[in-house]
Amino acid sequence: SVEGKVGKPGLAIYVSAKHAINGLVKSSAHEVGTLGITVNAVCPGLIETDIVKEVLPLAAESMGLESYEAALDLFAQESAIKRLNEVEDVAEVCLLLTSEAGAGITGSLISIDGGTAPY
Repeated sequence: SVEGKVGKPGLAIYVSAKHAINGLVKSSAHEVGTLGITVNAVCPGLIETDIVKEVLPLAAESMGLESYEAALDLFAQESAIKRLNEVEDVAEVCLLLTSEAGAGITGSLISIDGGTAPY
């Protein structure tokens, strides 16, 4: 998740877990790189999935937002493209990483967030 690169009020536990995963990716890439194994983190922004539809209303409340729709709009407006990404956007990046074309990509934290994360 892109939250491993930034922070959000009311999401401290989630954000902390994502930061830990990113550290694991960086270290693991060095540990197994000589074996020809690549390790990366795909960091999507908010994507409207079934789990988001279930969890976001509670997160919206803890963030002081009025509704689920307000939370979706907030996440969309935080991005450079002013919309949420789709599942297919993430899938395409995953296909690249598992292909020969992605063999030189390792230890990377790849944002698919419409330009939300600062790096």
